[in-house]
Amino acid sequence: LYFLLVGQPPFPDGTPIEKLIKHQIDPPPPLQALRREIPSEVASVVARMMAKRPGDRIQTAEEVADALALLSVYPHGSK
Repeated sequence: LYFLLVGQPPFPDGTPIEKLIKHQIDPPPPLQALRREIPSEVASVVARMMAKRPGDRIQTAEEVADALALLSVYPHGSK
């Protein structure tokens, strides 16, 4: 989802080992630093998906879908 929203992985540079270490240790660059128009609610869902501590992460695809569905805006009378 991060890549889909900003067009690049969170850690695009470095060797494969350096990228693995960054994934383990470094926070990903905030989505809104790369694309300001991303709503903060969407950025929050992505940040929860990428949390370093497993207990802080969204655990299932269903939870991701539910979190994103809450952000959906439907025109009056349609779904």
